Amino acid sequence: MGRRLLWLAVLLLLVGLCWFGFREAGRDYLAFWLRSGPLIGLATIAIGFAWGGVDRNAGLVSADPAVYAGAAMQLAGLPLFVFGGHMRAQGAAISAWDRLVVLPLALVYLGAMLGWLLLIAPAQYFAFLVFGAPSRIALASGWRGAARLERGRLDMIEGAAPPPGYWDATMREKPVSLASAFLAAGLGLAAFLG
Repeated sequence: MGRRLLWLAVLLLLVGLCWFGFREAGRDYLAFWLRSGPLIGLATIAIGFAWGGVDRNAGLVSADPAVYAGAAMQLAGLPLFVFGGHMRAQGAAISAWDRLVVLPLALVYLGAMLGWLLLIAPAQYFAFLVFGAPSRIALASGWRGAARLERGRLDMIEGAAPPPGYWDATMREKPVSLASAFLAAGLGLAAFLG
């Protein structure tokens, strides 16, 4: 309980600092989030497609602030670790040009991830408390369902593993993408109505 409260306080402090910093710059942090939230949600989905492992980091939709914070730091740090591993690979045919440009690109990425960790991730925790609920339900549920499309007709079954030709329709395999889709839709609707 103490760890959760500590990380909740850290996330609230970061959101408060962002709000204050935006206000001092003559901008509105909430308006920034309402405007950028749909794009942030869609970008997260795109990252999930490009890097298939993002949906394995279910901590990104956790209601526990300590688990979420750890998952956010893992998401930010893993690509740097991966590119460092590629650069150190023995016998890799990496051109001098690629070696030259990867360092500035890594620094740009590091800056972007620090910005994400400070400006986006803290508020995203609170957004995912709402928009991540379907993901948390899917992850916690033991329900099984499968579906297939055949000649324009959707066929659904429940209670069994997907038979050949069907896919797992539980949505528990893509919790971050699912939460991001609800975030993009919810904030997009709020921006449209607002």
